[in-house]
Amino acid sequence: AMLQDAALGAGAAVRGLATGAKAEEVGHLVDLGFSEREAAAALKATNFDLERAAEVLLGGGGPALLLCADEDAQQIGGDALGLPAAGGIGQQKAQLYARLDAIYKRRRSQERLETDHSGAAAATAAASAGDDDSSSGEVTTQDDDASLARRLQERENAWVGFGNCDLCDALAGEGDGGDWEEVAILQQLEELEMHDTSAASSGEALRRTFEQYDEMLEAQEAEEWDGRGDLMVREWRRLHLQIEQQEPCTVYALGCGGLREQVFFELLSLHSVRVLYDFRPNAEASPGRHFVPEALKLACRARGLVYRHIALGREGAYGILKHLREDEGRNALAELVWYARRKHAAFLGAQEDWRDDYRIAIAARLREAGHKVMHILTDGSLEEHPEAAPMPDNLVNEEQRLRLLEKQRQAGEARRPQKSAVSRSSEVVALKLAQPQKEIDVGAELRKAETQAELVRTQRSCERQ
Repeated sequence: AMLQDAALGAGAAVRGLATGAKAEEVGHLVDLGFSEREAAAALKATNFDLERAAEVLLGGGGPALLLCADEDAQQIGGDALGLPAAGGIGQQKAQLYARLDAIYKRRRSQERLETDHSGAAAATAAASAGDDDSSSGEVTTQDDDASLARRLQERENAWVGFGNCDLCDALAGEGDGGDWEEVAILQQLEELEMHDTSAASSGEALRRTFEQYDEMLEAQEAEEWDGRGDLMVREWRRLHLQIEQQEPCTVYALGCGGLREQVFFELLSLHSVRVLYDFRPNAEASPGRHFVPEALKLACRARGLVYRHIALGREGAYGILKHLREDEGRNALAELVWYARRKHAAFLGAQEDWRDDYRIAIAARLREAGHKVMHILTDGSLEEHPEAAPMPDNLVNEEQRLRLLEKQRQAGEARRPQKSAVSRSSEVVALKLAQPQKEIDVGAELRKAETQAELVRTQRSCERQ
């Protein structure tokens, strides 16, 4: 409503000029073909100088004056409401461009008139001077044309590059009555351009700050995990919790070998290990029954240890080095490091000596990511994994060997190991059939699975049984 009042007030002011003391001046401008609004705006802009107002309107400055008048009306309403001016910097620049264009058009018309006048005078002088002075008259005319061309070129350059302060000074020093207005417009345009640049840079900095803040919040949320399921099942966690992105920590490593159960847990207790990740690929074939994953899980639970079995380096994954580059291997190490940053965590291998075990590849990968690996020896001492431990040839060539074996099996050149004839004899089969049928609670077995991989293996096992 206040904006409408401001517009009505502007219309009343125009009508007041058209019917008041300045009605005659407004009438003269209207007779020239301009509207009452343009006439009133031109008179206000020139301090009610009729000749200057006519020059401005004839030079094409009417639309720019109307834009200024509309902006003033909107600014009045905006100030009353506490709002910014409508149009903003873009509209201000458009108005200044229009005013600058009007100045250049007026100046070009004046220069054309001066050129026509000087050309006519030069022609008259050349006709009266005779043949002896004809050559000097032609040189003078050529000089005038060259000077005019240079001046016009300078004006064009000023239109293209407003921020040239040297040109503004030159314009100010020419002494033309319209040059001061041109210099002021150029300076205003330069200030608006600088304001646009600073606003864009500040907006870009603010955007980067918010992006960094959002990334920091996502990283903090990714750290929140209750230990159930897979840590890296969410994409936003996979973006922030890779082993290279997590803070450096110390991870322990231990091999089963021929250790007794009591000795094994005493070694873990000696170094305050509370989390155990079993990375053995063939854990079910362990010589000691207490190292079978199911039995080891129950034993760890009884002692308050977190236990998780993930078979890294199995034949279907083409060896340990290939498996560590896959998602399952990277995610398993990420979970281990996540635990190791909060409590003592260790990963389990099959062999007693870590140099002959898959532990050497896992330790090398963790060491490469910036973490420290301490090997727990059978006597309870610790050995730090060296930075440049040589990788055994059997692990380096394992992927190639397993792929070749797979191709041979597909071609029928090699077969998987089969059970002996004794285990397939009729007596053994009859003995198995005579045993009471074993009942399995499928729901209970599926609930025991803590990861997606364990769930898949449990489902396949239930199908076979």
